[in-house]
Amino acid sequence: MTIRTVIMITDTRVSVLQVSGDAVVFSAVQELTGPAPDPGAGLVGLARSKGFMRAGAEVWVVFPRKSVIMRQLVLPSRDPEELRRMVELQCAQQVPYAREDIALDFMALDGNAGGYPAGYTGVVLAAVLREQYQRVIQACAGAGVPLKHMTLSSWGLAQWCARFSVAAPEAASCVIDLQDAECEICVCGRGKVFTSRYLDWGFTQLAAGSIQGFIRQLEMTLANYTRQKSGPAALSIVVVSPEVRDESFCQELTQSFGLPVHWEAPAGKVQWKGKPAPGRDNAPRAALIGVALAREKGFDLIPDEIKLGAQERQRRSMAWRLALAGGLAFLALIAVFSVERVKGGLYVEALENESADLKVKAAKVEEKSGRIRLLAGLINDRLFVADVIAAIYQAIPPGMSLVSLSLSQGYSMVLQGVAIRNEDINIFQKALLASGWFGKVGLEFVNKRIEASGEVNFFKIVLQIKDGVVK
Repeated sequence: MTIRTVIMITDTRVSVLQVSGDAVVFSAVQELTGPAPDPGAGLVGLARSKGFMRAGAEVWVVFPRKSVIMRQLVLPSRDPEELRRMVELQCAQQVPYAREDIALDFMALDGNAGGYPAGYTGVVLAAVLREQYQRVIQACAGAGVPLKHMTLSSWGLAQWCARFSVAAPEAASCVIDLQDAECEICVCGRGKVFTSRYLDWGFTQLAAGSIQGFIRQLEMTLANYTRQKSGPAALSIVVVSPEVRDESFCQELTQSFGLPVHWEAPAGKVQWKGKPAPGRDNAPRAALIGVALAREKGFDLIPDEIKLGAQERQRRSMAWRLALAGGLAFLALIAVFSVERVKGGLYVEALENESADLKVKAAKVEEKSGRIRLLAGLINDRLFVADVIAAIYQAIPPGMSLVSLSLSQGYSMVLQGVAIRNEDINIFQKALLASGWFGKVGLEFVNKRIEASGEVNFFKIVLQIKDGVVK
């Protein structure tokens, strides 16, 4: 049975929710106080008091909407790999930060949900800054919490709405996640996020009668959503809050937008394992519930350094397993060989002498084999490098130039260059793939720079030469 732990860290609190299968095991909140609140200490406190670190549990971190940059794009492709490359190219224009300073992912919307032209796809891009995810990584590391995924609250709201809301069958709904002093507005449908935004307005302001300001912000959000054709029209408004339904607020929403309004408790339909649902103060947010019980893949904002670290740990684990298996096989062979020798009436001393003699002979054979491999490698490397460089330069379009090229072990190459147009970088990537030399062509970043000749795009591409093309 899958055990999933979901964590959200905001400026003022740490929230943790754990599920086992489809049932919630526990929900807890730790307030962060003091002039310099430490989320790591809050997470450690929850881990000790609740003991939520269970073996084999998946750990997800949910970034609140205010920590995430989101953009809506319409791109001329339906192919997932092409879309990823296009998103990387668009990132330089859509996100005002260097690619290496953000963690990035995107979600492709279903078919022509937004009325896109044939062959085009609507895409929602999400990015989180290094300073934001480093804060979370440090807090989890200090508490001994192993991260597996990072996502955003908007996707959690979309998953919650698709599973629990009365508006679940609708193509799109406007969900208002109402907290004490803040809220998130998310237009979503059937598990997809079309647009979302954060507001410094919550139930405290609602109770004080400050409604019109929020109504104006919601009007602007829905008008902008309609104007940009980000997705299907919202058919209802869903207010998600652990508070008691506010009738005057619901009536105001109905009169202003002409849509039915549903007021729903985030944990009202959730199954709890062996205990009653918690009170208002520890009630889990809908976004956490949605992520904890999600059955599909959504945004994953886990940064590259953690992905690469996990891959390296997996590689080392496999190497240790192979070494152990080889060692056990060798010991078994020696044991069988020794038994046979004893049966033949040979003494241990003779066996040791024979083993020493074999080691000397094996060392000489290995030395000669090494020389042969070295010579073959030198010859092959000189032959294939020239062909690879020729293929790269044939792929370069007009208006582009390379400034550096390097080849590392494992036949991985790094190219850096300058292009006048963003489109040329995309053309260059497609030509490299079409050359037949490269299995992977990844765009690391594109940064705009101002030089004497005008504005140019400085880029970095990582290539992986295909297995089998180098003999």
